Amino acid sequence: MDLIIATFNLQNKLKFSKYSDKDKKHDYPSNLKKLISTYKIDILCVQELTKLYQNRLVDIINNKYKLVGDYRFSKLGSHIPLIRKFNESTAIISKWDILYTETKHIPSFYSIPRVITEALISIHDMEIKVFNTHLEVLFPKIKQKQLNWILKLLETETKEFILMGDFNSTVADYYFKDFINRLDKIGYKRVEINEQTHKSLELGIDHIFIPKHWKVKSINVINMENKISDHRPVIVTVSL
Repeated sequence: MDLIIATFNLQNKLKFSKYSDKDKKHDYPSNLKKLISTYKIDILCVQELTKLYQNRLVDIINNKYKLVGDYRFSKLGSHIPLIRKFNESTAIISKWDILYTETKHIPSFYSIPRVITEALISIHDMEIKVFNTHLEVLFPKIKQKQLNWILKLLETETKEFILMGDFNSTVADYYFKDFINRLDKIGYKRVEINEQTHKSLELGIDHIFIPKHWKVKSINVINMENKISDHRPVIVTVSL
């Protein structure tokens, strides 16, 4: 069976002073829906999803997809002016049934809070865990601590899983190399995404990990000509 999975940092538009829910050139949630339908994505992990974006997106995708994932400052944060613009979620969007979901905070001391969202997804007669995260951007030591925390979480997982997200790390970073090697030891591999996934970095920072016995059939890093984000969506077809 083939499964089409994807990760995409949407870029937090609320940080733009004149943004409401769309601007004069783009309707971002509609563009995301078009991406999902064009590439027939089964499971999409998104980062930097704000409440305003989510409200419109849920209306657009209707009952065809399920969306789960809490916010870094909780839902209450969307009502507090000082943090509202920074209250993002790492959401999981699935066309398959979601049996269980939880969002956990990961170590982020002296930086902005970060979370990882997990979902147990039922696909025909299989149950697969999906994890979505968005790591620290500035401080390597915090990123290393976050990766170690995530690894400990995954080492206890009994279901086969997919890990996706914006790791703000490249394969050239020593701590991320170590993370890749340690995941390999428990039976998981990084999909060989070697293209640019962020406009300002030559190496990709958006990654996908899958069980080593799954076959990768195709990898697409989409150059969004309408510039709906500073990242490029990564879409991968795997054979289970």
